[in-house]
Amino acid sequence: MTIYKLLYSTRYIYIFQKMEVLLIIKIIIGLGVLVGLYAILRNLDIIKIILIYFKDKLLGK
Repeated sequence: MTIYKLLYSTRYIYIFQKMEVLLIIKIIIGLGVLVGLYAILRNLDIIKIILIYFKDKLLGK
């Protein structure tokens, strides 16, 4: 194996490792978004109450 082939294959290994890390990061971010949306949907009524409270507080009712 020549040095050129070794460097060429090493570069591809580095690119694949980098792509795997990016895939793992995308999966973690996707799961975080799903959990966040689930938490918001579960507490939507509480969020509405808080928003109504702040609206009343700002308008001076």
